[in-house]
Amino acid sequence: MQVKPGLSSYENDPKAAAKSLEPLLLKAASVVPINLHPDTPVELGVRNMLKNESIFEYKDEWVSILSGTQEGSYFWVGLNYLLRTLGKSYQNTVATIDLGGGSVQMAFALSKENSEKAPINLDGEKYVLQKSLMGANYYLYVHSYLNYGLLASRAEILKVSRNSTSPCILKGTYGYYTYGGAAYKALHLHQMVQV
Repeated sequence: MQVKPGLSSYENDPKAAAKSLEPLLLKAASVVPINLHPDTPVELGVRNMLKNESIFEYKDEWVSILSGTQEGSYFWVGLNYLLRTLGKSYQNTVATIDLGGGSVQMAFALSKENSEKAPINLDGEKYVLQKSLMGANYYLYVHSYLNYGLLASRAEILKVSRNSTSPCILKGTYGYYTYGGAAYKALHLHQMVQV
């Protein structure tokens, strides 16, 4: 189960972010047996709500928001585990692209030689993680592209169009698109041609 929009759309409104998680906690409470509630850990990035309103076991150190790099690498590990390619050479693993609402994560394994040529991020670190999984060493290229997710990129396109018509919108559209608490005019009007 998931809620939309995701947490990244509430960057400037942590209370709304916490409130958006209520349906997830209710669903979790309905599927976890009642006698296991006190022993079931929940790991999310909204401490106050979990501490004060959750029925599950809670510790501050369990709460964090995954970075885009973590999200991309966990998805890569999970998918390759399910496909039974972990433990094999990097050429036999699968690349992943995770299109979310706010961002896109891309991850793939590469050779040690190519990992040394990988680009460097703004912190001066390469976009490559070293992972030892199921007896194999991997050089995992992971990059997260914030604001290129399905929902966020639509808002970015409409920001650029500055309330004028956009070729990225279906013809005949006239309305508004709301994302992250802001509304953007979404229009692409038919042009009338007189003969």
